[in-house]
Amino acid sequence: AVCLLAGSACLPGMTARGEEAPPADKVPAADAQSYAVYREQYRKKDTLSKTIALTGGQAHTLSDGVRRETVYEGKEDVLLWEEEGAWAEWTVEVPKAGLYSLKLTYQALPGKGADIEFAVDLNGSRPFTEAGDIVFSRIWRDDLEPDEPFAVDSIGNDIVPDKVEVARYTEEPFRDKEGLYDAPYLFYFDKGENVIRLTGVRECAAVAGLTLYEEKQPVSYAEYAAAVDTAAATLDAIDAASLPEGKWKIGFSNYSVGNSWRQQMEAEFE
Repeated sequence: AVCLLAGSACLPGMTARGEEAPPADKVPAADAQSYAVYREQYRKKDTLSKTIALTGGQAHTLSDGVRRETVYEGKEDVLLWEEEGAWAEWTVEVPKAGLYSLKLTYQALPGKGADIEFAVDLNGSRPFTEAGDIVFSRIWRDDLEPDEPFAVDSIGNDIVPDKVEVARYTEEPFRDKEGLYDAPYLFYFDKGENVIRLTGVRECAAVAGLTLYEEKQPVSYAEYAAAVDTAAATLDAIDAASLPEGKWKIGFSNYSVGNSWRQQMEAEFE
């Protein structure tokens, strides 16, 4: 299918040259496996904290149906996917073998109104089956002016307003569309050069960036509660008479330890 940037819907079954389109390129690898199996395979590998950011325009190889734009909707060095099944490849230099999450900076292009779907391949193969259909949402808002009230029905109930799409860039991680995993997917990269291929499976988008990064894990409630208890005990132990008169503000700040977050207490005199 070809996506028309002037606001029309995709024309199913046809390319920009009027030819019959091939099926969306899912490139199922012969050794494709589930993410659960893939994650277990690399369970003992390090999750790396280095962030490596690539612009859309840094892709070195483009298929038909993807083109470069110097500037598009305020972003520089952007790739425009104009056909489903089109792909682009980047080469990224990784200093140390290990696990990274991926996130995409994109803007949905006019189409059929469905969410965007991409497939990702590393070094010529699909790392796991779920990497063949990674979903990125369109952005919608209520079709109301900022101070416009909801319409009501004959008995005074609010009527849900229509939705209109918001055309703007957003950044989203590559994650499981079914919600089976709390954290974004982890991908194993070898040390040195790695080739990432991104294939448009459904609908079209402008891609401004592709980033390798470490997804920080939030503290558990048990850790948070323990930090609060520690803070309370610390305050109880302070000799109030030794403190200057005034108002004290107690708070917490996050800091990272390995792959998770911890909290530390901060006391500030106002």
